[in-house]
Amino acid sequence: MDILQLKEQHPDEFAREHAKYVEHGLDYEWWDSTYDNFRDRCARLYDLQVGKIWFSGFYSQGDGAGFDGFMQFSKFMSLKKFDEKYPALYIHVSGLHTEVSPIASSRGAHIRGADVSLTSWTTYPNGVFAHLPEDAWDELITAQIEAEDWEGEATRFFCDLADELYAELRDDYEYLTSEEAFIESAIWNELKYEVEA
Repeated sequence: MDILQLKEQHPDEFAREHAKYVEHGLDYEWWDSTYDNFRDRCARLYDLQVGKIWFSGFYSQGDGAGFDGFMQFSKFMSLKKFDEKYPALYIHVSGLHTEVSPIASSRGAHIRGADVSLTSWTTYPNGVFAHLPEDAWDELITAQIEAEDWEGEATRFFCDLADELYAELRDDYEYLTSEEAFIESAIWNELKYEVEA
């Protein structure tokens, strides 16, 4: 009998077969396409180059997803509209090509944060600030660096992305282990079942 007949006529046997499918049906790296989609979306929307991705899941405290990578800090500032609020700092980090390196995980204790270094190098007044004396420029940059918790802002942004990744992985897992996916797999593979009377 086929899977639909099994479900209708022998629901207990169907449940056992589904449990076997859940236990052994995902013995491949089912998350690869989710990883690829996440990397592509981050590159396209945020100019964020994602490297390693990891997760644990899905129903225990502490489960979550994380990733590492890098993006230009000026891009992060633009995304969050900080380029408008802190134009001197934006010009400063754009000239330095400063990067922010996320090592972000969702779910509490796993958050490691983002590395942001804004004070390593000196720049000179330019753009709309070109006529500003160097001392005043340095003071303005220092004030704008101190105006926000930049690592905290970056960490929140990247942890939100890690939470989105985790939700996508969880949703994919729930679908792949669902009765619907089990039935589709059995139909696709033309599986037949024999039930002892």
